[in-house]
Amino acid sequence: TFQECTGALHPDGFKNIRDLDIYFSSDSYQLTEKSRATLNRIASYLEVDPTISRIILNGFADKSGDDIYNQELSQMRLDAVQEYLIDKAVPAELIITINHGPRKKGSRAKNRRVHVRLEKQD
Repeated sequence: TFQECTGALHPDGFKNIRDLDIYFSSDSYQLTEKSRATLNRIASYLEVDPTISRIILNGFADKSGDDIYNQELSQMRLDAVQEYLIDKAVPAELIITINHGPRKKGSRAKNRRVHVRLEKQD
């Protein structure tokens, strides 16, 4: 029935979920409760939309501290997000990670993040 179909729809549409940021505390790669909730939304959306062909994870750190350490921290943040998604049954082969390391521009808090972008097949 119509009610059953609409009841099965995901609360997030593609436009609401295709570009999301996962933020981290300074000098940390631990996922917060809010970050885990966002990643859970993404994982549950992928269960209902088989047209998603890639998940691109872009990792960033802020400019404070040593550049080499911040590059490593950015990678640890990417790894934390990727591992969480895989633990939620997201296929590893869909995930692409890009480590941008420290950012010189913008606020420090906004640069402590992993940006998650979902892409559909052509």
